[in-house]
This record gives sequence, structure tokens and C-alpha cells, in this order.
Amino acid sequence: MPAALFQEKDYLNYRYFFKRAYYLACIAAGLKALDANRWKMNFELWNGNTLQPVLRLLLPPDEDSAKGSSLQCLRDQATISLKMLNEANFDPFDALFIIKVDRPLGMFDLIAQVPWLKVASSSPDHVSETMALCRKIYHILKKGLSDRAHMVYPASPNTDPWSIKDHCPAHTPNTLISVRVVLNPSAAGRLLDLGPTAEHKTETDSFQKFWGSKAELRRFKDGSILESVVWTTKDSKVPVVQQIILYLLERHLKAGITQSVNFVDGSFNGLLCGGLKDGLQALAPFRHFAALYHELEMTIRGLPGLPLQVRHVAAAGSCMRHASTDVLDSSRAWVGLTPSDVQVQFEGSGRWPDDLAAIQRTKIALLLKMAELLAGSKSGLVSRLGLENEKYTVLNRAFLDVIFPGKAAFRLRIHHERERSLLEQQICGKNLGYRSREEAVHALAEYKRLHLHAPSHTQMIQIHCSRFPLLSPTMLLVKKWFYSHLLCPHFCEEVIELLVLRTFTQPWPWAEPSSASTGFLRTIFFLSKWDWRAEPLVIDHLGEALGSTEVKAIHTRFEAWRKIDPGMVKRAMFVASKLDLDGDAWTHTQPSKVVAARMTMLARSAYQVIKETGLDLKPTVLFSSPATDYHFLLHLHPRFAARRHGHAIIPSQPQYKNLQLVSCPEENVSQVGFDPVGSFVDELQSLYTSHVLFFYDPTGAAFIAGLWNPASTVPRPWKVVLSYSTQPVHHRALASNDGRRRAHRGGVSAPDTADDTADDDDARLEMNRAAVLNEIARLAGEMVSRVEVIREP
Repeated sequence: MPAALFQEKDYLNYRYFFKRAYYLACIAAGLKALDANRWKMNFELWNGNTLQPVLRLLLPPDEDSAKGSSLQCLRDQATISLKMLNEANFDPFDALFIIKVDRPLGMFDLIAQVPWLKVASSSPDHVSETMALCRKIYHILKKGLSDRAHMVYPASPNTDPWSIKDHCPAHTPNTLISVRVVLNPSAAGRLLDLGPTAEHKTETDSFQKFWGSKAELRRFKDGSILESVVWTTKDSKVPVVQQIILYLLERHLKAGITQSVNFVDGSFNGLLCGGLKDGLQALAPFRHFAALYHELEMTIRGLPGLPLQVRHVAAAGSCMRHASTDVLDSSRAWVGLTPSDVQVQFEGSGRWPDDLAAIQRTKIALLLKMAELLAGSKSGLVSRLGLENEKYTVLNRAFLDVIFPGKAAFRLRIHHERERSLLEQQICGKNLGYRSREEAVHALAEYKRLHLHAPSHTQMIQIHCSRFPLLSPTMLLVKKWFYSHLLCPHFCEEVIELLVLRTFTQPWPWAEPSSASTGFLRTIFFLSKWDWRAEPLVIDHLGEALGSTEVKAIHTRFEAWRKIDPGMVKRAMFVASKLDLDGDAWTHTQPSKVVAARMTMLARSAYQVIKETGLDLKPTVLFSSPATDYHFLLHLHPRFAARRHGHAIIPSQPQYKNLQLVSCPEENVSQVGFDPVGSFVDELQSLYTSHVLFFYDPTGAAFIAGLWNPASTVPRPWKVVLSYSTQPVHHRALASNDGRRRAHRGGVSAPDTADDTADDDDARLEMNRAAVLNEIARLAGEMVSRVEVIREP
């Protein structure tokens, strides 16, 4: 207040307070006359004192986008922190105080980079042109995305420091505004936006002005007539939210600006066939497959003439849990060449034999009967009986492939509960030999995995995909990452799915991902930080949270395994859940310590790239695996490398016309389940299990990679019947190897003893790696076009 307003005795009779209140009233009147709609004004009492009113000015929420978004972000982080503190089985210290959560790619679900342009500002504040643009973008997208977006945060680029001799640098057209969005997963994929009714003229005009040509009047089934906006993903790989952002920026900012708008996660769309869908649209490619499975189940239950009644039919394949990379978009019906597993359980009966080998033969008879009945039905199904595990007498010996020509294929196996008790009795028997006992232990583990864990895991993932629609495309992206780095066949699909599930059910220190790309990046971050050597992975399920006693039992079992096998020779990872408290289902024998360490190394490298590139990330870089990491490559013939997304392996053209096979995958049902590359890798791994590790991509890699076991390349004394080709070691090479080995062990070499003579040197052998590679090439036949040695071990 100016000094001229006061008189000497204003301290008497409350005159100062009255003048103060009048001065505030004049300020309020002046602001109202300036712009009555700009400000929301009211009076309040300072600390409840009636002699000290204060004038409160409020900006509309859309006027200060940065402040509103920052407050929303702070509120969200506080809510997440409280949830973490309430988790009984989770130690929140690292998530609360160690892990940085402010990296845009991990924090936001969608990031759009919008080119800078000059916009007019009506704000009485002195704001920069960039801030004015951010406010306008915030206002447009907040209104247009509505409940699809939990938070919209336009971030202006920081102004770099400049010399005191220069003018403040101005923004150029090359400057990019980063628009960051946190999505609402339940509404992000919605295809219809409803507006006001035709009776509300003012609201209707505003709706039509905002949406332009997209707004249309529609009549709905309940009789209502509403303004609406319809979006589609049928002929576009662009998710709905991105379509809305592009349309609104084109309409309300500048024509042609969408040509320069770049979505940071946009490159992820091209990594999967059909693109990345958002919301419930992410599950659309699997719906036709679920319908075929339901048709198959009804057909099996309705088959007349079966000797036993069908008790239960359970899905156990990745297609039925929305996690198969073979599933195509809805425009193509054929679902790969890999049949999806289905378990069929018949009713209990005294007609079942009480011998394991006889049970397997009974299963074959039942499958043959089912094939006969299916052939006689009018369903148009094609069925073929197949054999497996021919070397074993107590493992499942047969399956039945049931094919919907041109659509899908299912692999039926029979589940008989009596097998479990017979195997347990056989293992506990005292008169059983070592090899028979080992076979029984292996058969019991396979029985539990195939008939118990696989169906329950499939059902559990189905439930979580319904709760988290984006879990499905996230699993597909993470699987593609594992496949691209040739980590198969060392990881079960179920392990990868559980790793991704943890990102959704235990997302700390973030909320659950609302986009597939965010879920993928957070999973990679977890893999880079997870010390699987020192801690197990414990997965919580929705509605089936683990109790403290169960979690303690899991950790006790993990510690027992580490004491039994401190070198992690038999078991490296330990993944447990409510369905598998022992952690034996998916990580009992694989991956090995070497493969698990490579996974961690690749994840750390990927996370380092993400951290360094930031918003300039090119997602395809994360899926590129250098071939120089391996010792040798087996390059596949193009005919055998074409097995990707249902493309059949086309045989070489025969000499005679009448011997030509149909090469169209929709008609050539004989190739269902035919995977020569996978069978070849399995055979190689069984032949050289202790000497070579093989890596390949089952979705269509161009080569099979190999790593020599360092222990197998060290010269050793001569021995009868070695399991690999050998060659004698010359004295000079032996001395060089011994020197390297002694230097590795401590750098100090002891003097040669009398035993290290030339005669003993001639009797020492080393693996003949060239001969082994020739053996592999001979086994492969025309499957391998050439063998390339990258580097020596």
C-alpha cells in the first residue's frame, strides 16, 4: 500500500484494517474489469481474523499445465509408495529410495515429440512462446483424450546457458516439445466416444467444433441419439490413442504438423505382426483361436462310441493364454505350424491297467479311437496320430494332432491320474536300479509339468490377460527379445511369461504398465537388476497372494538348493509362484548358469542403450544380437529358415510333376508340427550336451550359433571311448595351454615335473573342433548351407 494512503493516527479505531480491506476490494474490482472470465476470485480470512481478509486468485486447471501435471505426478507417486509399504511380502527399500523412476521411457506410457511452432497467448502472465504452446497442447489433448489419459504432461526443452554478451537464444523449428502421457488401460483402446444429445444445442455445437468432420450423429440400440466419434484399428497398425493425438494436433495446431510428429514407442508397432494394440483390442487376434478351441472341446465331448466318458478338457498351449508369437492378425486365419497343447482326461475306471507301460499303450488305443470317430464326424477335422519319447517306457508315448485346415491345429494328450501314484511308488521302491530310478524321476517331473502345471499356468495367464489386456502384447515383445538373442531353447515359454507377469502384478516403483512398450522396457530393467544367483523370483497372482509362511518356505528351499549346488551346475534360476511353491516346474533343469548370465548381460546392455539414447531410442537396436559373441555359426538353407508366422518349409522341386507336394500352408496339413530345425538342435544338444551350447531363434533365424565349453577345449590325458573327436596335442601347444592355465590360476607356475615328458605330451589329446563341425554338417545334410567359424575359444 502506498504511504500516501496513511495518516498519523490510522492506528486508532481500526482505520488501518478498514483501509487495507478497501484496498483489496479495489484490486479485485480492477482485475474483474480487466478480464472477468480469466480469474476465479474470492476472499478468505487470514488465520480466521475478520480484520485481515485476503484476496485469493485461482487459474483454471488448463492454464498451468506443467504445475497441474507435476502435482498429479507427485500424488501418483505418493499413492504408489503407500501401496508398496502395505505389501507384506515385499521389501520396499530399493523401490522407494534407490531406483530412479523419473526416466521418461519407464515412467510414461506414450511419448510424442511435436515440432515447435509459434502460437498466440492470451495469458496476462509473461510466458514464453514455448510455454504457450505447451499449454495449448495440454488443453487440446486433455479434452480430447478424456478418461483415456490419466495424465498429460507437455515438457518444454530446457534452455541452454548463453554468454552474457549474447541475446537469449530463440527456439527454432527444429526444437521438439515432448508430450508425455500416462494412459488408463481400461479405456485407452475404446473405439467410440459419446457426446451430447441433439437437444443440447450449445454442447452439440462445441462438440462438433472440437472434433470437426469426425463428429457424427448416431442412433443407438437404446433409442438415444448422440453426437459421437468412431475410431478403428481394422486397417491400421496405429493404436487408437495415437490416432486421436495426430488428428487433434492436425486440426487445432497446424495442418500438416502430423507429418513431423514422432512417437517414441511407434517403432515397436512394426516388431509384431499386426502391430501393438491397446486396451481390449490387444486380445483380438486370439479370439478366433479361442472359438476354434471351444468348437474342438464340444466335438470331443460329443463323440459317440468312446469306451470311457470324457471328464475334462484343458488348454495348455501358449495360443490359449494369449502368448503365442505364431498368432497372426485377424486378416489371416492360419495359426502357424505349431499345434497348441490340449489335455484330455477320461473318467476313472477299473478298466485302466495298473502298469505304466500298459497305460501308455492304452492311451494310444484311445487316441486311435478318437481319430477314427473324428474322421467319421461331419466337422471337417483332420487328425493324425504321432509318437514321442520312443526311448522311454514310462513317459507319455503318443499324441493326436487335430487340425482345422487353413485355421489352427491342436495337439491332444491323455492325462491319467493313476500315473503319478505309480511313478511315486516306483521311485520309492528299494529294488529299482539307478537308471530305472532316474527314468522314473524324469517321468514324474514331466508328468507334473505336462499334465498339472501347464494347464493351471494357462488358466492363470488367461485370467491375468483379462485383468491386464496389455499383458499379452508385452509377453509377445519380451518373447521376441529372447528369440532375437537366440536364448531359446534354453528358456521355457512359461518362464518368460512369469517374468512379464511380475511387471504387472508387482510393478513397483511404478504403477502397472498401460502400454506394451512400457511393460517391455520395465521387464528389461528388472532383468538387468535381478541377481538370480542370490535371490529367487517369487510371483504373486491376483486373488491368490502368497502368505508369509509360503514365501518363507520358498526362500528356505532356494537356500537349500544353493547349499546343495553352490556352483549352480544343476540349477541356476529359481522361479516360484502360488502354483509352484517348489520352483520345479519351469526352472528345474534350465537355463544353465552360462545362459542365465548371458541373459543378464544382454539385459544390462539393453538398459544401458535405453538410458543413453533416451527419447532418441530406436527399438530395433534392442533386438539386434551380434554374431561375434559366438564361436561358430551354422548357416541354414533359406528353405529351412523360412518358418516364421506360418510359412511352410517348401521342399525342393522334384523331377516329376506327379511327385510335387502342395506348398500352400493352408492346405498342406502334413507339415503341422513339422519343425526340422528344432529337432536338429535338440539332437545336437543331446549329442554334445557337455561340450557345446547351441542357440537359435525358433521363429525363423538364419543360423544356429554355438559356443564351445572351455572345459572341453583343454588338453587332457588319453582315454578310451571319448564322446567326441580328438587329436593329439603337440608339445609346444601343450606348453602354451599349460602356461595359460597356470597364469589363470595365480600367475605363478611351478617347475615342470618328471611326468611332463615328451612321451606324455604325445599321449595327451584335445577336441578336434574342425572334425566335430564336419560331423554336425554331415548330420544336417542340406539343412545347413555352410559352417562359419567366428573365433577360436
